[in-house]
Amino acid sequence: MKKTLGTLIHDYRMQHALSQADFARQANLSQQKVSRIEAKGFYNPTLLDLEKIAHAMFLTVPELLSQLFFEELEDPYGAN
Repeated sequence: MKKTLGTLIHDYRMQHALSQADFARQANLSQQKVSRIEAKGFYNPTLLDLEKIAHAMFLTVPELLSQLFFEELEDPYGAN
């Protein structure tokens, strides 16, 4: 199942025991902006926002986007 940017941020925050405010500080974004992104569809982040989010998650923008747009491919021979 593909993740949204909001669920990706939420999952990251939960794994690292961060509040929205903590993550917002790490990403140099407002807590309100993080909340809107997590709220699914209420905010379209800019490229600068994506760069800040990726940096806060110790990822590059391409790595962040790959987590959003590429699902793990299933092995047609059933090895997965």
